[in-house]
Amino acid sequence: MNERKLMKQIAFFSDGLNKNLWKWLMSVCIYFAVLCFLCFFLPFSKIFTVVHSYESLFDQVEAATDGRLRAAKQYFQTQNPELSSRIYSNRISQVNILFAVGIITIKRTKETNFLESLGYLPPSVAHMDSILKSHRFFNTSFLFICNVDAFPSTHFDAVDLYKFVPYTERFGKNSLNIPTLTIPKTNTGFIDLTTHSTKYRKESFDYAFCLLSAAALNPRFILLLEEDTIPHKDFPSVIEHLITFRLNLPFNQKHEFGFLKLYFPSKWQGFGFEFTKILDLLCCCILVTAVAGVYHYLHSFRSATLPGLNSVLLSAFLVTLLTCLLVGRQNINELRRLSKHFYRLQSSEGCCTQAMVYQPSIVSSMAEYLVNPLSNEHTDLAIWDFSYRNSIRTLQVEPNLFFHTGLYTTLNQVQKHPEEFI
Repeated sequence: MNERKLMKQIAFFSDGLNKNLWKWLMSVCIYFAVLCFLCFFLPFSKIFTVVHSYESLFDQVEAATDGRLRAAKQYFQTQNPELSSRIYSNRISQVNILFAVGIITIKRTKETNFLESLGYLPPSVAHMDSILKSHRFFNTSFLFICNVDAFPSTHFDAVDLYKFVPYTERFGKNSLNIPTLTIPKTNTGFIDLTTHSTKYRKESFDYAFCLLSAAALNPRFILLLEEDTIPHKDFPSVIEHLITFRLNLPFNQKHEFGFLKLYFPSKWQGFGFEFTKILDLLCCCILVTAVAGVYHYLHSFRSATLPGLNSVLLSAFLVTLLTCLLVGRQNINELRRLSKHFYRLQSSEGCCTQAMVYQPSIVSSMAEYLVNPLSNEHTDLAIWDFSYRNSIRTLQVEPNLFFHTGLYTTLNQVQKHPEEFI
C-alpha cells in the first residue's frame, strides 16, 4: 500500500512538472516572438537592420529632415523679428547671463543640387529659440548663430535667421557688439586667416572662434552646438537638474568640470567589453533574476508542482541576458528618460562635439591649444587631449540630450548609415 501511494505521489509531481515545463516553454516562445516583433521598430536592435533595407531607412531620414525644415519655417512665421531681437539684446546686456548658446554653421548643400541647402540649421535654431523663450530656467540665456562659412553672405539659411537671433561671422560682421577676435598668442585676427593647411585645421580654428565669441560675453556656461543637432524634449528639465543639483555648482566655482558632453553617437553606446557596459548588462540580469526569485518563493507555498528555485533563477538570468542583447543597450538606456533623476553622468569619451557645455574659465587656454599646429588636427580629439593633459574633469550624460540629424558629414559630405538618424 505504501509503495502504491508513493508511486501515485511521484506520478502526480511528474505530471505537474511536465505541465509546468510545457507552459514555461510556450511562454518563452511567445515572449521572444513578441520581442522580435517589437525589435522591428527599434533602431540598434539585432533585428532592425535585418528587416529594413538601407534605402527604406534613408527615405525615412530624408522625410524626417524635410518635415523638420517645414516645421521650422512655420515656427519662424509665427515669430516677430523685432520682438525676438529685442529679447536677445536685453539678455546680452545683462551681467548674469546663464547660457550663451552658440550654433556653429557652415553652408551645406546637396550633391544633386548645389543651390539647395541640406536644411539642418533652421530646425536647430527653431528648437533652441523656443526653449530659451519658454522655459524660466533659460530666462537669462541667449542664442546666437556662429557662421564660419568663408563667404558668410552666401549662407542663405543663416542670413535668413539673422533677423530673429544674434549672430557672429568669422569672415564678416557680428551683432553681438564684440571686438574683432585675434588668434591666441598672435596679433592676427581670425578674419584675416583665410587659408588653412587642411580642412580639419579650419574646423579647429572655427570652433575656437565660436568658443571665444561666446566667452567674450561672460556667461556662466557656454553651450556650443553643431547645426545638425536637435534637443530632446527632456533637455530643459534634465540640464536644469544636472546643473542645479547633480553638479551643484556655486556661481563663482571654477574647473569643477571642463565640459559636459550632451551627445555621443548611439552606434557606440551598445553593449561591449568596457567595464561599465558589462556592469550594465549584469545589473539588468541580476535585477530581473532577483524579482523572479522572490516571485517564485512567494508562490511556492501555494503550489507543490512549481520548478525548483535554481531552475527559475537560471532561466530568468538567461532570458534577461538574451533580451538585453537582442534589444540593445541603446534602447534599454531609453528607460532612463522616465525621470530626470535616472540620467547618468560618467567620464567623457573622446568623440564628438555635436553638443557640449563648457565652463568659460577653460575657453581661453583650450582655444590656444586648438589653434596650436602641434595639436591633434581633429577638433574633438584635440579637445579631449587638452583636458587630459591639464587633468580637467570631463563628463558625459546618458542617454543623449540631443539628436544628431546630419546624415551628411560637414567636412567630406560623406553619407553616414541612416540607422543612426531614425
